[in-house]
Amino acid sequence: MTAIKTPPASAERSARWIGQPLDRRDGPAKTTGAARYSADYPHDRLAHAALVHATIARGRITSIDTAGASALPGVVAVITHENAPRMKKTGAQNTSRGNLSSAATSVTYLNTDEIHWNGQPVAVIVAETADIAHHAASLVRVHYEEWPATVDFAASLGQAKRQPRNPLLPTHAEKGDAEAALAAAPVTVDLRVTTPPLNHNAIEPHATIAAWSGDRLTVYEGSQYVTGARAHIAKKFGVKPSNVRVVSTFVGGAFGGKTLLWPGTILTVLAARVTQRPVKLVLTREGVFRAVGGGTAVVLQRHEGRLAHAHHAVAVEVEAREVRLLRVAERGVLRLDPCAAVEIQVLLRMPVRAVELDVGTGRVNVAGAASIDALFSPSSISFGIDKTKQAVSMTANLQITSLFAGQNAFSVTIGQSTPDPSLTVTSSSSSVSLAKGDSTTLTITLQAAKSAAGGDHTGYIVVTGPSGKQMKVPFWIRL
Repeated sequence: MTAIKTPPASAERSARWIGQPLDRRDGPAKTTGAARYSADYPHDRLAHAALVHATIARGRITSIDTAGASALPGVVAVITHENAPRMKKTGAQNTSRGNLSSAATSVTYLNTDEIHWNGQPVAVIVAETADIAHHAASLVRVHYEEWPATVDFAASLGQAKRQPRNPLLPTHAEKGDAEAALAAAPVTVDLRVTTPPLNHNAIEPHATIAAWSGDRLTVYEGSQYVTGARAHIAKKFGVKPSNVRVVSTFVGGAFGGKTLLWPGTILTVLAARVTQRPVKLVLTREGVFRAVGGGTAVVLQRHEGRLAHAHHAVAVEVEAREVRLLRVAERGVLRLDPCAAVEIQVLLRMPVRAVELDVGTGRVNVAGAASIDALFSPSSISFGIDKTKQAVSMTANLQITSLFAGQNAFSVTIGQSTPDPSLTVTSSSSSVSLAKGDSTTLTITLQAAKSAAGGDHTGYIVVTGPSGKQMKVPFWIRL
């Protein structure tokens, strides 16, 4: 086997490894099968679990028949809301002394007869083999009283309410009088963007092994937030965090979907406590869709007005989302690269409203955050020109701030995506020298001849710093 190349510790010599093919330290373990994922740890007397999922979106259980499952040879236990030990109530993603909880939902599954989403676990089967557990799960018969449910996001936008709180960021951002600036802007652009709900589909499905020894617990879990998992499990089962050990040596893909603890993990720990045996639960692919959250559906609306000197007046409104917004782009200084920063005046109004849907557990927003990052991009310069028969000229300002120690040179180049000789974009200077913290403003000039083609033209203003790294500021021209 080829020896693993290890970058040298010396910072002076590390540059020669940049751009070179380096073997991952965990590469040999993964490619030879030596890597142990959460379901790969052997235990004596290991039992296997399977979930029974609710088949309605909202309501309550009126009766549950487990006789067929209990009578199946090899079944160790059938746990439902009728016989499950009480677990501590925990809020979803609550903060405690500044730390974000890994609780995915506040629903007290298996400690309640109430159904909150289609897919909510209503029973756990523990058996000697996984096949027996899954077969027994299919024999459980559940009867419900159905209640009205809200499951259509688009149809429920009118019911969106301002989100009262967010565990990571404020749910409302405001800077200046964006509405007044928009009203005064000679040109405005309205844009509405939607993103659908997305599900995590990692190669490794969510899997857990739980083993109790007295009041001490070991959980094998592919986790992206080990400390949060330990704290949440300890609170849920009323034990000290120091008595809970979470082992996560490898994670077989996650996309953020293994940051929170979903019902399967908690119910595996519960099953291990009930049976006094180590228990393994590996979600089926269907189980991942039904019991694990994903990216929320989001509707975004952007109203943008262009003022003089390319300063922006922006009002971005999140019309609605399913659960939570994890990131809000609201900074007026964009540090896009170590070589420079672009500072642009931003006027902002950004309320966040939420639609409560009976469609699943708490969801981690992925697509919505990415969409806001893409929409809210003040690091661009736009020219809107009503060109008739006259040659026109317009200017915009670009401010560059040095973040490097000492005096350093920055070069500025401009290029068009599709060059048009009758349309030119130039900078007042092609290079500047700045000390750390100093700023300079360059004038970007657009000149369009009478013969310039109508339509959209795009390009980039490229600022190159002393390290050779580049930052691109896009521009957009409509003639």
